[in-house]
Amino acid sequence: MDIHLKSLKDKIKSYINRNKEIDNTLHNSTSDNQEEILSKEKQDNNNEIRKARTEKYEIEALNEDTDYIKKSYQYLKKLGLVKSQHQFSTYYLNKSQHYMSMILCEGRRPAVNTLYNLLQNLNLTYDLYQEYDKNEVVGRNLISLIERGDKILNKRILGYYRRLEGF
Repeated sequence: MDIHLKSLKDKIKSYINRNKEIDNTLHNSTSDNQEEILSKEKQDNNNEIRKARTEKYEIEALNEDTDYIKKSYQYLKKLGLVKSQHQFSTYYLNKSQHYMSMILCEGRRPAVNTLYNLLQNLNLTYDLYQEYDKNEVVGRNLISLIERGDKILNKRILGYYRRLEGF
């Protein structure tokens, strides 16, 4: 996935550089016919830049979501609250036991309700640990995970609303 992201960044840079060349050519005196052709090429390049940026943002968001789920799993496993991805998928994501491995292997973006379920279950875990954690180390780490998950979830929900407003 990182190779694909890098190729998208390179593609965006090449279109931007080509547009700069077109601007330089247009500043020099050119015929109306050539100016029209170059303006059309620049417009097409801008459309391709928009498409590539959208794809880049989607990949980055996918990486952010799956990274959050992986970090949550690893921390809960470290605490001894889950022993496997199967348990984590079932008890914290409220999904089938193979859900986590499926989103990781297939490169899928987790559903919004999955992130919500994880966030709710982390909050419940925090409440339980608050009573027993004298050093508050676990509580601080859980709060950090909860805050990160809250940001990711809010970003996803806002993205849905923005897309709805576009229609």
